[in-house]
Amino acid sequence: NRKSELMGRRLSEWADAEVLTYLHELTSERVMTFRNSLPYKTHTSGSLKIHWSVMCSFFGWAHGLKLIAENPVPNTKLHPQFRIKYKAPEVIVPTAQQVEQALASAKDDLHRLFLLTMRWSGMAIRDTATLSRTQLTDGNLIKGNRSKTKERFRVRVPQWVADQLLKLTGDYFFW
Repeated sequence: NRKSELMGRRLSEWADAEVLTYLHELTSERVMTFRNSLPYKTHTSGSLKIHWSVMCSFFGWAHGLKLIAENPVPNTKLHPQFRIKYKAPEVIVPTAQQVEQALASAKDDLHRLFLLTMRWSGMAIRDTATLSRTQLTDGNLIKGNRSKTKERFRVRVPQWVADQLLKLTGDYFFW
């Protein structure tokens, strides 16, 4: 898992800078100092909460195996002030003028079709870039799972967009 590798590397680098050698040297205060050193937005992004949960799992695992006497991560049920809270910013939908401007900036027909697919499906860049022929079913229905969240989605695009996609060759439309 990339998050656990990343967080392990960050903990290791931080511990080296703090001249900490052993896990038992980590106190709640030091663990919170480490958490505050992480480069994630604190009030508008879930990244800190997600990455911090990886660290909490690690320390819980280490405590469970008796590698450390006690878990240095404060229990947020007992100490709710340590809970990570954030409010996701509201999605700002582009105006019709911004959409037209983006379409006008297309370098070629393939790029324009990519933008049109995103526009009519609401799919993210990565999901659109990896859109395969097998995901386009029932004429103009796109089915798949979000790359980021693995959440399932189904969306209909205009038939003329689906027809343009089907004219492309290969298993993946935009590869």
